[in-house]
Amino acid sequence: MKYKFLVLMFTATVSLFSQNKVKKNRFDFSLSYGPQVNFFVRYGFSRQKDSNGNFIPHSTVFGYDFFQKKAVGNHLGFALKYQVSKKGYWGIGFERAENFGVYNIAYRLNNSTLISVESMKLRHLNNYFEIYYMRNIKVENKFFWQFGLYLLDPHQQEITVSPLNSNYIIINERTGFGDANLAEMGLKTGFDYYFYKSDKFDVGITNNYYFTVTTGEFESIN
Repeated sequence: MKYKFLVLMFTATVSLFSQNKVKKNRFDFSLSYGPQVNFFVRYGFSRQKDSNGNFIPHSTVFGYDFFQKKAVGNHLGFALKYQVSKKGYWGIGFERAENFGVYNIAYRLNNSTLISVESMKLRHLNNYFEIYYMRNIKVENKFFWQFGLYLLDPHQQEITVSPLNSNYIIINERTGFGDANLAEMGLKTGFDYYFYKSDKFDVGITNNYYFTVTTGEFESIN
């Protein structure tokens, strides 16, 4: 097995990928790390921040919701591919993407109880379980296109504060396979391009686009 390194779009990130020249070994293994952009974590509302860059909770008729995170986060992924033809591969993979939002604010309930949220970093975690087809579309095995399906398991850390008559605070993490049933299905497409090749490993760039079919929206760019 020969390994290759991938660099994710936007910055120098590292992945391992294998391009086999020996017919006896058709398996490839890849690792990737780098930035990603999540389109969901603003929850459909414009983001507001204070002078220190902390998020300001979204105001509702019931109180305040702490759920928005920064759109740009990081991701880590790996995949195993099997070569089925001279140019084609089937692959299975896993991607984990993280986005964070920091909150620093205090509220007083109607019963005079003080609720203080100090430098709280809330996390949004996306787990992608993928199956896809990848094909070489350029000579010298440098440029690959891929298309496939994914199952999304999100983990959403959120806080709700109601300083009105109800006087309550809820701190929870809703998950895809838990009680919240937030799991979604989607389509992914992307490319890998290798600009350095050797007998032991290759170095390149990779970029993937995720569209969640069950919500009809683009989820992220990893």
